[in-house]
Amino acid sequence: AEDSYKMMRNDGLLAATTIKFISLISWLLLQWSLTSAFVRSNGICRMDRPQVQRMKLILCAGAAKRNDDKNAEKNDLLNKHSRLCLAPMMDYTNQHFRAMVRLISANTLTYTEMVAADELLSDKTDHNVKQLLGQSATIPEGPSVLQLGGNDATQLYNCAKIYHEYSQKDNRKCEYTAIDFCT
Repeated sequence: AEDSYKMMRNDGLLAATTIKFISLISWLLLQWSLTSAFVRSNGICRMDRPQVQRMKLILCAGAAKRNDDKNAEKNDLLNKHSRLCLAPMMDYTNQHFRAMVRLISANTLTYTEMVAADELLSDKTDHNVKQLLGQSATIPEGPSVLQLGGNDATQLYNCAKIYHEYSQKDNRKCEYTAIDFCT
């Protein structure tokens, strides 16, 4: 009797999780279609992004590139992958969810959840960095925006360096990394 109760309970949890997953996907598709219809009907080619004060901090792997080439590369990347953007959602926007959204559309720019700079700098072990950044060591994600939160530019710079070193150590090709400071 106990085994049948456990099986019924597990089946119920699986069904509830499946229903939540399907409703989330249908909500995402509905929002995407409504946004596309609004953009098409109003003749808007691209949603305006808020202006951001930028501190140009560029870390490149491989051969050094001119600053103009880096800016052009960044603009091409953002324009190509900005038609569908996934905003961070607490406890949902992990690596697996971002990979699932990429299955819906390959041209998706995803954002990670906010990572606190203080927390990342307090414990720089590999396990803590992987846990806080929510990254896998084996699967490259594609174009993503890592959000770092903090009030000290030096701490944010050090966190960006840690992430860049971490991505290089795990053989991911992080060809372009830039820090944008929102004010």
